[in-house]
Amino acid sequence: MDLMQARHGGVPFQSHDKTPLSHLLEIAVHKTYHDLITTTDLMARKPEVERKIDIVMFASRTRQLFIRILAVVKWARLLTIF
Repeated sequence: MDLMQARHGGVPFQSHDKTPLSHLLEIAVHKTYHDLITTTDLMARKPEVERKIDIVMFASRTRQLFIRILAVVKWARLLTIF
């Protein structure tokens, strides 16, 4: 079993297949929602200053995720032009 199979639960993974943008966005939205729920659950027991830090960290991570997706979309669009 190679590394790509190990990462996908032993299921053979072909890296040259195309992943629909809708699927990629759906995964990102689900991850963001899960992270938001987890963050809010953990924030209930923290002081106000730590809560603010957690909110900023969550926003930063989420922003980076969607910026990466945007970069991939722009890159793919550029490739289709040429």
